[in-house]
Amino acid sequence: MLKHIASEDEDMKRFIIRNVYYLSGYVIETALSYSLFSYIGWKRDVDIEICKLYCKEFKTHILINKLAFLSKHGVTFHGCELIDKAPKNIIFNTMFNSWSEVVRYRKPRSIHQLLEIDEATIASYIDSVDKVQDFIFKKYPI
Repeated sequence: MLKHIASEDEDMKRFIIRNVYYLSGYVIETALSYSLFSYIGWKRDVDIEICKLYCKEFKTHILINKLAFLSKHGVTFHGCELIDKAPKNIIFNTMFNSWSEVVRYRKPRSIHQLLEIDEATIASYIDSVDKVQDFIFKKYPI
């Protein structure tokens, strides 16, 4: 998609990159949430509100906090690079650890390194996010 935007429209490219990054965090967050419910064998037809693990600590949008909660309750991701161990790519590590739902609403100047993310970096990060999702869906099937 970014290839089709004129090279002089850098503001639009940065806008799209920030939004792709924003959405990638929700993909990870949703997959992490899914892993818990798969792990405990939650049934779709049972009201989620009665699950004692469906609590404020679980409902966080901060990925590292959600991972800590899942780990505390036995959900593991051994071998999944982006979430089991710090990625070799320092930028990916920063992107993962810095994500929260408010990133979309921050002024561009307050997004620090995100303004430096280029098309190749976001594309590669999205590949890593896809691998996380694939890993979780294989390890925690429905």
